[in-house]
Amino acid sequence: MKDHYFIERGIVYRTNDLVPGRPTLVFVHGVSGSSSAWKAYEEALKDEINIVTYDQRGHGNSKRYPNYSDHHLKHFVEDLHLLLTHIGEYPYVLVGHSFGALVVLAYLAQWQHTLKGAVLISGDYSVGRHVPTKILRWLLTPIPVLSYLPLSLRQHGRVDYERFPDSGDWNVSRSYTDICNTGFRTYLYCIRQSYELDATDTLSQLQLPTLLIHGTKDTIFGIENSVAMKEKIPGARLETIEGGNHIMVLNAPQNIIDILRTFVKTTV
Repeated sequence: MKDHYFIERGIVYRTNDLVPGRPTLVFVHGVSGSSSAWKAYEEALKDEINIVTYDQRGHGNSKRYPNYSDHHLKHFVEDLHLLLTHIGEYPYVLVGHSFGALVVLAYLAQWQHTLKGAVLISGDYSVGRHVPTKILRWLLTPIPVLSYLPLSLRQHGRVDYERFPDSGDWNVSRSYTDICNTGFRTYLYCIRQSYELDATDTLSQLQLPTLLIHGTKDTIFGIENSVAMKEKIPGARLETIEGGNHIMVLNAPQNIIDILRTFVKTTV
């Protein structure tokens, strides 16, 4: 795997040696994470599948932005679309986790015709519809005011998640490290913006192979969200991981890798 820099959007991304025509998985990490969340996936799949991982705007080694408006989901979608255009024409399958799944859904609303498939891990399609989220959404209403305060735009790099084996959804040490690494302001911006997406109408319009993966013990985006998406997305498949939590991409990678490998072999 090699690091590259897409200067037009300030995005740092990683690839193996991309082989024309070979299935190409594009991994989209969650809020306050980075491409390092996919390290195990890179190692396991790089010799058989094209792999693209990247740091989303404001995360990892990619460019930081000071304003709340810079973190609207449409900008994350633009980053991804221009990045894939920059890399070239390959049979792309997007793999999004948590906030990354929201980015993938927003991408599908415009660009599903450019893809061979989509995978949503621990996802939701309308975070803002839940009662607790409605309360948080109101509490976070003043967040855009932070745009007027000074902000250090230096990159903090990527977290080594091997330091947090088998950590749960609410592991304080891992969460604190993630948020400090990304920046508290960027974290709040992304959380608040995630409440704005309602992809309900998009789900019924999807016409590409779609795989949903969810853990039965997810305490952040419950498995009922993927069950609902399966009912709304034509032909969607749902794979459940017994006992898997919201961050099972970190602590149950082999289960997900096996599911991804099968999906690619049978779909792309």
